[in-house]
Amino acid sequence: MYESLKRQFDVILSFVQPAIQKQVTRLRKCKPADQRLCVTLLYLATGDSFQTLALLFRIGKSTARAIVYETCQALWDTMSGTFLKTPTTPEEWQAIAQEFHRQWSFPHCLGSIDGEHCAMQAPANTGSQFYNYKKHFSMVLMAVSDASYKFTYVDVGTPGRWSDGGTFDYCSLNACLEAGNLNAPAASPLPG
Repeated sequence: MYESLKRQFDVILSFVQPAIQKQVTRLRKCKPADQRLCVTLLYLATGDSFQTLALLFRIGKSTARAIVYETCQALWDTMSGTFLKTPTTPEEWQAIAQEFHRQWSFPHCLGSIDGEHCAMQAPANTGSQFYNYKKHFSMVLMAVSDASYKFTYVDVGTPGRWSDGGTFDYCSLNACLEAGNLNAPAASPLPG
């Protein structure tokens, strides 16, 4: 199992290393890219505070915060096009619908959608905007997946007080759907 995790880590590192590797100068030594990725993955997996990360990795709290923000952006920039591909043609959408029909007996389904409240500390000066019905502060992660549980669309950042419907109303997927820019397949009768 350890070897499998190591291989997965190395694959992720190969994508982001050029974007997160900092140059060592005679004035300062930088954390290597693999440690920067470790800090970020630990933060994403556990939700630990930046103070805890700073103590674990022997870095400053503001350095931990900067590493996490920079690495998350690098992960998105370098990997989203490869691993999070939203269909752009009617044929790609039709393939998803056929797979839903084959695997789940659910015809004409273009994706499965849900939102999740990710707990967080309240951002400064936001009042109750991120306070949700579960009685804690959160940000909504909404995602669409195909029949094989692979994400085809992700929206992150909606304040926790918003419902799944409210999150969908203001996401770019709904904007494309309303404008007719989704390139969804033409309407056809249900089977049978």
